[in-house]
Amino acid sequence: MSRLDLTDKFCQGAKPKDNGDRADFFDAKVPGLTLRCHGSGKTWSFLFSVPGPNGKLDHSKRGRVTIGSYPATGLATARVRALELRATVEAGRDPREAAIAEAADATTVADLYGRWIQKHVAGLRSAHHVMQRM
Repeated sequence: MSRLDLTDKFCQGAKPKDNGDRADFFDAKVPGLTLRCHGSGKTWSFLFSVPGPNGKLDHSKRGRVTIGSYPATGLATARVRALELRATVEAGRDPREAAIAEAADATTVADLYGRWIQKHVAGLRSAHHVMQRM
C-alpha cells in the first residue's frame, strides 16, 4: 500500500485500472484516507483498525467508513472528516457504531410520529380522523 500526497489535480484525473478494476489511492497526509476510483465514479473512505472491547486496536480487523463521493466532497473536506473519524478510533470507539448511535440520538418522537403518519396513515380514508385524535 503506497501513499501519495493527494492533490485536487490528482483527484480530478484519477481513474480505475486499465482492466476496469477499482483503484485505491491512499493519502500520505491523513493516514486512513482513501480515494477509491471505480467504474461508477469516485468515493472517499476511511480505513481503520477496529477497536476491541477493551478499546485497544485489533490490527487483524479492518473497517471502512464511506465519507462521500468525489467531487461533491472535496479533498479538504474529506481530510477533515477522516481526522474526526481517526479521533473516534483513538478514543477506543468504532466510528461505524458511533455514527449509528449519533443518528439514533438525533431522532426525536416528533420525527418518528411524522414517519408513522406518512407510512401508515396518510393513505387511509380515515387519515383525517386519526390525525384529529392525535
